[in-house]
Formats: sequence, structure tokens, C-alpha cells
Amino acid sequence: MLRQPPIFGDDWLKRARAATTGDSWIAHVIETFDTTGQIYLSTLRLWFTGFPLKPKQKHGLRSRLESFKNDDHLGGVNELAWWAFMLREGLIVTPLPPTTSPCPDFELQQPAECFVEVSTLNVSEKDKKNFETEENSGVLDYAETIRRLIGKLTAEKHQ
Repeated sequence: MLRQPPIFGDDWLKRARAATTGDSWIAHVIETFDTTGQIYLSTLRLWFTGFPLKPKQKHGLRSRLESFKNDDHLGGVNELAWWAFMLREGLIVTPLPPTTSPCPDFELQQPAECFVEVSTLNVSEKDKKNFETEENSGVLDYAETIRRLIGKLTAEKHQ
């Protein structure tokens, strides 16, 4: 059986260095690789290596983490970061293997028995445009963000 190369390995890094155009998370990591960029990738590599699913079950997560698309990457980082956070806080939590139908991401056993679903709400196109204009720089439309969040959560639960 062939061993899969490590996440964010040499081949991935070569592709990332060649794809540093635009406003991608990759451009920021490569630009700061000698300092925070390398720390960022090392942290994700450490968390991913410790993530307790079989390699085949982690394939989707790995694909999202290594994706050059911001939204895909951030979704994977969000799931992995929540797992790391729950462990750090002393919770007993188990990632659930991915399935073809919607299901929660984690099963929490201690301090309470329940399931945990991680959901990522990416920045809207409207807010991205607001960030680019000087007079609105950093101003979010909170009412719209809350409306989008409620819509996303209720739409996911109706599936």
C-alpha cells in the first residue's frame, strides 16, 4: 500500500508557490512563509495528523484544507479548529466519519452527550465589496449577516 504524502507536503508547496495570484489564503501564507505562514501550515498539519479518523475517511477534510479556494479551505480549517478547541477544553469528542447524507461532524460524550455540527458562514459578496471601498472599510451589515446565518442553519436542517 502506498503511503500518502504528508499534508501540505513538498509537491503541494510547489503548486501553491506557482498559484499565488489573487486574494487567496495561499498568497498570504507564501508571502509570510518564513514567519507566520510556516507556523500556520505546521499547526494545521499537527491538528490534521492527530485527527482520529482513518486516512481514507480524512480524504475530504484534507482536500478542503489543501484547496486553493478560500471558502473550501476555511470550511476545513473551521472544522479542524473546533475539534482542536474542544480537545483543549477537556471535552471528550469523537469526529464522525463522513457519509453521503448530511450528518453532524462530532459526537460529544463528556460533559454531555450530544452531537456537534460545525457550520461556516463565509463573507458575503456585498461585505467583500464594502471591505474594498475606503469609506466602508471593515463595516459589516450585521442584520444581513444574522439573516444569512439563520437561513443557512434552517436550510441545512431541512435537508
